[in-house]
Amino acid sequence: MSKGYDLPLHVAEAVKREAGDDAVLWVGRPDARRIFRTTALIWLFGVPWTGFVLIWEGIALAPLLSPWLISAQGLPKTVGAGSVFMALWGVPFLLVGLLIMSAPWWARSEAVNSAYVVTERYLMAVNASRSGTSTVEKTDISRIVTIVRTEWPSGFGVLKISRGRKRDSDGDLVSDEATWTGIPDVRRVEGIISALMDKRHANA
Repeated sequence: MSKGYDLPLHVAEAVKREAGDDAVLWVGRPDARRIFRTTALIWLFGVPWTGFVLIWEGIALAPLLSPWLISAQGLPKTVGAGSVFMALWGVPFLLVGLLIMSAPWWARSEAVNSAYVVTERYLMAVNASRSGTSTVEKTDISRIVTIVRTEWPSGFGVLKISRGRKRDSDGDLVSDEATWTGIPDVRRVEGIISALMDKRHANA
C-alpha cells in the first residue's frame, strides 16, 4: 500500500482480499473533507426547500393542533379533509428535503469507507463496511478506452474512466464508465494508469 493513504482496517482488509496476488501499485482514499465541502452546496439548497415544506406542514397541521378545535363540551370539532390532504401531500417533499440535507454526511461516510486501487491488472473501487460487507467495481486495464482527468489547482481531482459502450436493460447502447472522485494528486494516478495501458498495448 502506498504511503500517505492510511486506510481504516476494514477497508484495508477488503482491498487485500480483492487484490489477491496482484501487486498493488497505488491505493488511495477519496478526500472526505473536500467531498463534504463540495456536497455542502447541496445542503444549502436543501435548507430553503425543507424550510418551505415545514411551513407548508405547519399551515396544514395548524387546524389539527389549535386549541379552538375543542368544543365547549370537550369534544373535538371536525377537521376538514383538505387539511389532512395537505399534510399528507407534504410528507414526501419533507423526506426529500431531509435526504438533501443529509447528503454531505452520507457522502463523507462513503468516502471514509472507500478506497481506489490500481494493481498490475485491474482498477478497483472498493467500499467496505465494518460488518465485513464490501462492494467492488473492478475494471480490467485492457478494457480501458480513455481517461478524462479533471484537476483543481490543489492537485485534487476526478478521473472518468471509459470502458467503451454497453447495453442497458432496454437494450440501448450507453457509455460504460467508472468515475473516481476526490483523488489527491490525480495527475500522478492518471500517469500510473496510462503507463499500465501502454504496457498492455505494447504486449498485445
